[in-house]
Amino acid sequence: MKKIFVLLFFLLSLNLYSQSADKDPIPYTLDDQHYGYVSYLWNIDETWEVVISPSFEAAFSFHEGLARVKEFGKFGYINVKGEYVIRPIYDFAEDFCNGKAKVKLGSDVFYIDATGYREEPKRCELKLANVAYYPYDELSKNGLTIFRIRLFR
Repeated sequence: MKKIFVLLFFLLSLNLYSQSADKDPIPYTLDDQHYGYVSYLWNIDETWEVVISPSFEAAFSFHEGLARVKEFGKFGYINVKGEYVIRPIYDFAEDFCNGKAKVKLGSDVFYIDATGYREEPKRCELKLANVAYYPYDELSKNGLTIFRIRLFR
């Protein structure tokens, strides 16, 4: 019986290892000026396989299937094949989290979804007479959420 459990554990371990081979590529650079991506696993000769050639000014880890990259001073997002999903037009960008990423374009700071569509801040209405609360660009400062209060007459 013990041998069956050991064999079962071994087979499950192999299955988990084979699933880890599908991990996202890892950013790398050779000269600190051009960044690309290599495969998650080493080759048999202990080298990395280049999966996206080093052509970016900066490259960041994949989050939710997209990686933030910088090209010509602007930020955009690529998929695991190295294809742009969102063209580099933003002055600053953050990684995706829960389907959204915070970006800056000019003086505007806002959230986008995985297709680049701009998400508008949500309006939260309370059932108080003549008062509505608007999140201030859904941003927080010092851990506190900032609200704009607008009174209706």
